Amino acid sequence: MQSNSNYLSIFALVISAFIAGAFLSGERLRKKDAKAAIKEIKEEQNKIQNRVDLLKKKGLEGEGLLLRQIDSAYVVLENMSSKISFKKEEIERNRALIENIRHKINARKAVIEELSERGFGERSSTNDATN
Repeated sequence: MQSNSNYLSIFALVISAFIAGAFLSGERLRKKDAKAAIKEIKEEQNKIQNRVDLLKKKGLEGEGLLLRQIDSAYVVLENMSSKISFKKEEIERNRALIENIRHKINARKAVIEELSERGFGERSSTNDATN
């Protein structure tokens, strides 16, 4: 009986070794698969990070371009503002000049009217004296 028991023990030991070997082999395969999956995830992560970096770079370039365009627009607006101010001053000078000319015209008109009235008055009185 003891020999049966020894055979049974040896058989149990062989089966245990087989199961342990299968388990360890499965663990190695799972570990290898896990490492491959982690490597694949890291590669994808690097690709995504590269895309993000590229988009950031393009975004910053676009932002820089936009800022330069805004600065350029401010320069144009400042120039236009200066021109508008100059034109306003020029218009005010021209208005003052026109007003001055208008006063001179009115003064000369008044002198002409007065002279005309005197001339007509003298003519009418000389005409009355000759008639």
